[in-house]
Amino acid sequence: MDPPSNPGDSSESLSSEGGLSVPSAAAQLDPVEGPVEQEEVLQGPAEQAEEAAIPESKQSDDNDNAGMEVEEADQDEDMAAEAVEDDAEEALEPLDYSELFRPAGILPMSFPLPQFEEFESMAEILEQLQPLARAIVRGFLYDLRDIFRERIDYYQNFQIPEFHHHLVLLSDRLLVIKILNSADPAWTEALLSEYIAAVDEYVEEAAERFHRLHLSYTYSQPDSSPPPAHLVSEDAPGGPATCTICLIRYAPDSQVVVLACHDTHHFHRSCLSRWVYTQATCPLCRILVE
Repeated sequence: MDPPSNPGDSSESLSSEGGLSVPSAAAQLDPVEGPVEQEEVLQGPAEQAEEAAIPESKQSDDNDNAGMEVEEADQDEDMAAEAVEDDAEEALEPLDYSELFRPAGILPMSFPLPQFEEFESMAEILEQLQPLARAIVRGFLYDLRDIFRERIDYYQNFQIPEFHHHLVLLSDRLLVIKILNSADPAWTEALLSEYIAAVDEYVEEAAERFHRLHLSYTYSQPDSSPPPAHLVSEDAPGGPATCTICLIRYAPDSQVVVLACHDTHHFHRSCLSRWVYTQATCPLCRILVE
């Protein structure tokens, strides 16, 4: 006798009808081609609003950051522009050449006052003199100052020997010599030596300053001669040469000075003018510029 069949066993019924079993049918299914779409998840209104707010917030932060970067860039540009303007103003500040055009005989009052209390010999001798004699000595000192001021001509070289000779002539014919010799015969020579030493130092400094001002003024004036072609030509190897003071390449119409110390010591006229205003030496080799 055959065993009873199981009503829940569908595999037998399917196979008995000529069909495939469930595992065999699953194996026979064709694979799905293309991307598999994810199941759409339904969101509530609150969740949708929260998700929509996220990109807006991020975009707002990005805009704020971009705005800050632009503002900082603008500030940097403004600072750079102000620095350039400050440099330009400093570069264009006019130099003072008034001493070059001061009338002859008019000197700055920076020279020691005619009382000369700072001279050791003066304090000693004035203590020994009567009021009238003291007045004569002071008048003598004023005469010394006037001679000095009259003998200096800013348009000529300083003549120290001539000035010394003038002092000697003045001393020989003044009553002050008798007064000073009566107090101390050696004092007259000491006073003149001390005074002349001060004059020598002052004149040496004044002559050096006059030389610097004269050089600076000369270089500040435009030169009609063309600049050396090998320094300003675009066709030169490496292009135009560079001024070693401002480190800027020469333009075809630049005013260029080549110093006598070496043919490679060349500069813009305006740059060299400002340089020698404070030091009359070559910026490269420090030789005195004549």
